[in-house]
Amino acid sequence: YASSLTQPKNVVVLLDRSGSMQTGSRMADARAAAHTVLSTLGPDDFVNVIAFSDELHAPEACFGAAQNTRSSCTPSRVDDPRRCFGRELVRATPQNIERLRAALDSLSASGGTDFIAPFRRAFDLLDANRGRKSAIVFLTDGQADSPEDVIERRIDTSDTSVFTFALGSGASNVEAELSAIGSAYGRHSSVADARVGSTSANRRSSGNELRTLMGSY
Repeated sequence: YASSLTQPKNVVVLLDRSGSMQTGSRMADARAAAHTVLSTLGPDDFVNVIAFSDELHAPEACFGAAQNTRSSCTPSRVDDPRRCFGRELVRATPQNIERLRAALDSLSASGGTDFIAPFRRAFDLLDANRGRKSAIVFLTDGQADSPEDVIERRIDTSDTSVFTFALGSGASNVEAELSAIGSAYGRHSSVADARVGSTSANRRSSGNELRTLMGSY
């Protein structure tokens, strides 16, 4: 998808950071895979990364709404942080990508899992920046209520694709749902955990597989 597009695109990455992501190298592998997605973007693209557990976690850095530059934000200003990374897509300039990378590197795993709220936020972000092809890249290792109803109600299939990724055995119970969503709107992939006692080379292989799959959304 990403490599075949010649026009600018919108990309929203939805990354599970619930407590189960502490298992093995899941959180590190997820962060690395999200970094790979960011590497596919150019300065004419727009992007945001939303980490989720039973709450949503947007990057905390604040940017001016028009220029995407660092600024002092207060609720009464046009560059209110709720209109920055938390509430809109930002241009994928090198500076903004570096800020997103820093936010990814700071993520840790905790909490429960909610699929519906992150998809709602993703569509809110995309609705505010229509007029170009869009992709939602969703990664989870867990189980929650299906977001399929939200996707069906809000997706514009002519403009938006959904790519779902299941990581590890914890996602096995939602594998069929995620596969159906990916098949209907984009693509689905799953990556197994490295086995307990695996060598570092095998753990790296599992992480490399996830990076390759997510980077080729």
